[in-house]
Amino acid sequence: MTPIAPTPWTPEEDNILRTKLHEGVEQKAIAILLGRSVPSVKWRRKLLLLGSLPKSGSRPWTAKETEVARKLLRENASDATIRATIGRTKFACYDRLKRLGQPFTAPVRPQITIPDHVLEDRNRRYMVARGLTAVLMGDPEPNRVRL
Repeated sequence: MTPIAPTPWTPEEDNILRTKLHEGVEQKAIAILLGRSVPSVKWRRKLLLLGSLPKSGSRPWTAKETEVARKLLRENASDATIRATIGRTKFACYDRLKRLGQPFTAPVRPQITIPDHVLEDRNRRYMVARGLTAVLMGDPEPNRVRL
């Protein structure tokens, strides 16, 4: 059994591939349309440097959405506010703003101060009583055992 040589891609097929990918058509449908296999379509897309495909269910960002996100970010709006205003997921907003060089800033957690008497009580409970050897011979150096 002799292997079948792949049919070379024509410029017309390349143009169809580009337009259909830009329109958001699935690779399987493109493969059926062109009479090619799905791996062949994927390989050709990579060869033509058409980039990665948008994830299923995602839609391209409009210029208006991008500008609104930038404006809200400049106004220090929370990420939840930005997501709700634009109607995008957390990951979509994060990815888009990161690509634009303006990622969400991590919210600063409030500092919690623990009173000293609570810390002393905690430390007292976790301390091991000194044995007679430690009392007579002195405490060993850190990470050393003295017998």
